Amino acid sequence: EDPNQLIQVSDALRRDVLEEAQRTADVFRQLPPQLHVDATVFPTIETIEYTLPSHLDAIRVLAASGQWALVRDRTDKQVQRLEFLSSQLVKDVARKVEAQRTQAAANITLITHRIVLTAILTGFVTLFTAVFFGWATALRIIELQMEASAERKQAEQSLRQAQAELTRANRMSSMGELTASLADRKSVV
Repeated sequence: EDPNQLIQVSDALRRDVLEEAQRTADVFRQLPPQLHVDATVFPTIETIEYTLPSHLDAIRVLAASGQWALVRDRTDKQVQRLEFLSSQLVKDVARKVEAQRTQAAANITLITHRIVLTAILTGFVTLFTAVFFGWATALRIIELQMEASAERKQAEQSLRQAQAELTRANRMSSMGELTASLADRKSVV
């Protein structure tokens, strides 16, 4: 029941609560626009900012007049009200933060599932593309081998024909030489 001590405590309380309320409001104003702030946050902060000084002033007046029973009664009622407002604000913010955290976790899970699905689909598309091009390449190689085999067989056949003609030509030439040689021998004889 010391008025001077009450004034010191109330001044410190006023300063601390008002600074904290201002910091809290600044933090909420700096949140990204995607985060929706509960509509009751700023009015609650403003209520604390505006009602606290008037209650502290009333309590000082009661203390200066020595009415300590009224000081205690008013302090209890107002402190409980401000505690309730602060507590409610913290609960509301915690609930919103938890809801946003849950939504963010769900979004991360959804995105993770989409990434996995995209990776699997990309893998299958790549595999099927590789199989298709591998199959097409194998068919083309088989065609080229068959064409080369056919060309080789044709070349071998042409070579055999040329060898047969050469052999026949050699025989004809040999027969011509033999005939000429016999004709020369008959004419000499």
